[in-house]
Amino acid sequence: GRLGEYIVRRDSLALDPGRMMGAAQLRHTLAHELGHRWQFRAPGQLAMLWRGVDAIRDPKRYGYGNPTEHQAEAIAFAIDFLQTTTTTIDPKTALTLLDHYELLVPGTRMMVRYLALQPVYRGHALREVVTTGITR
Repeated sequence: GRLGEYIVRRDSLALDPGRMMGAAQLRHTLAHELGHRWQFRAPGQLAMLWRGVDAIRDPKRYGYGNPTEHQAEAIAFAIDFLQTTTTTIDPKTALTLLDHYELLVPGTRMMVRYLALQPVYRGHALREVVTTGITR
């Protein structure tokens, strides 16, 4: 019953696109499973980034009570946010949207900040806003 799985011993991802509802769900699942890969390959880095992140409060939210799944969901939500906001968007609206993501999955904001500093997001329209919190 899984949409995807990271297989550690093979360092590979298994996805079930036939069960997906669309491209957005496939992208989220891929990002989530790549988050598990990151956890396995760089546990110290993620542990350092994750310090002080609150647990998910909603028992119906995926990742509740499971820090590993919670962390992978925050990574996937962060990538979703960054992909969703690649086009021009009002910075204040974007930060409000990010607040909503953070309410759903704590740690999303921190992951957005970290990922926005990576070369792949160098040209992102909101890079300065999400890494500094300053809107102009």
